[in-house]
Amino acid sequence: GSQTSLRAVDQSLTLDTVSVTNGQVAVGDEITVEGVAPGQNEVSVSFYGPRGSYDRTTISVDENGEFSDDNIQVGNNDLGQPISQGTVVMTVFSNGRDGVTGDGELNGVEAGPDGDDDPAYQEAFANFYENLNDTPLTQQQVLDRVSSESTEDTGSDDISEAVRFRFIDAQTSINTVTSANATDNVVVAGDTMTVSGVTNRQAGDTDITVEVIEGPTRTEFELNSTDQWGTDGRWSVTLDTTGVEPGNYTVEADDGQSSDVFDFQVVEAQPEPEPTPEPEPTASVTFNDQA
Repeated sequence: GSQTSLRAVDQSLTLDTVSVTNGQVAVGDEITVEGVAPGQNEVSVSFYGPRGSYDRTTISVDENGEFSDDNIQVGNNDLGQPISQGTVVMTVFSNGRDGVTGDGELNGVEAGPDGDDDPAYQEAFANFYENLNDTPLTQQQVLDRVSSESTEDTGSDDISEAVRFRFIDAQTSINTVTSANATDNVVVAGDTMTVSGVTNRQAGDTDITVEVIEGPTRTEFELNSTDQWGTDGRWSVTLDTTGVEPGNYTVEADDGQSSDVFDFQVVEAQPEPEPTPEPEPTASVTFNDQA
């Protein structure tokens, strides 16, 4: 005889990471999708464009039930379908315990013993998704049509998580330029200058380079850059102002696809006030009343 160990896992889908920055994804950027789907071999990632276009790809699930891909494109995946700019819906989908999508029947073809891997079902499956782009549909109509054959199908135990974001051109902007001893848009010569702004680019994959491009002694400023910011897209860079003369300056932030310029002023440091001298103590005189 022989023994085989089996491990039962709960049906679930957890979406841990979708690298959307400031609610946006820049055209041309690749995003990271990470999560957990116990008991599955793969999950599918679908994109629903604002004009009804549809595209999809898949991510393999490892033996620990984890999936991760940091090179996901918005569109131009398995179906080669571009996605228009605007509000995009992205879904991550996992089959349930039965191993088939929906009720296991699609366009009159039923999944065989191999579930979704059955060749005839795979062909019907591919035709269904390819045909979504052949008929003019709205974004919501495509969402409804896909869900009717998957999560909303009769008896389905499939799971799907959705994320919405704006799909637009790359944008990096400067909001403020300041230093510790000055107000916004004014920098005190000799202080450390901080340039701050917002971007929709992917942190870790994009460098924002900051350079002073105009001003009396602009060459005294060194270049600096950053590739780290949070999901809110707020970034900052510091520049040394040692040796910089007072005057009007312009700084530029460039992410390789977009840029922004910002005017600021450098002023002289105010001299330290002279300390107020301590008053001289008054001499006291004691009179003796005795004769």
